[in-house]
Amino acid sequence: MIIKELQLLAEALWESVKTELKFFAPIQVFVKKLSEIDFTEPSNFEDIKMYTEKIEEFFNRYRPTPTSGLYFPPSQTSTNDTTVKTIYQLVKQLNSLSPEQRLKEFDNIKTVTHKASTGGGQVFIGHGRSKLWARVQVFLKDDLNLRTLTFEDESKNK
Repeated sequence: MIIKELQLLAEALWESVKTELKFFAPIQVFVKKLSEIDFTEPSNFEDIKMYTEKIEEFFNRYRPTPTSGLYFPPSQTSTNDTTVKTIYQLVKQLNSLSPEQRLKEFDNIKTVTHKASTGGGQVFIGHGRSKLWARVQVFLKDDLNLRTLTFEDESKNK
């Protein structure tokens, strides 16, 4: 499940990059596009490789080298460096597969259809003693035309 891991890491990296958009300005578009790409489509692999290479180039600039002496990379890059290295390695791993094996990896991530809910079309609200639940309930009923069910409804009916 190389593709699934790649997808999860790309989404996690984007969540981290969003918190420091100014620092990551040179690569934010690549990280965002990588996190949003359709990982079920094999034809997107070239784009995945390109985005990953751009991200790796950026992070590589901040990694210490044997000749850099005492060097402390910015916290933004050191925090995310393991994620970026893993993404880069996963893409290299995918690239080394035969086209048939790569296609099989993409097929493994195809979405699975789920059964319809058996909840009878109701939304259960577990409010945990919060007063905000009433606002949520009104929104669900009035704006979204959904039926709601709460603990209180059950106790009143019995």
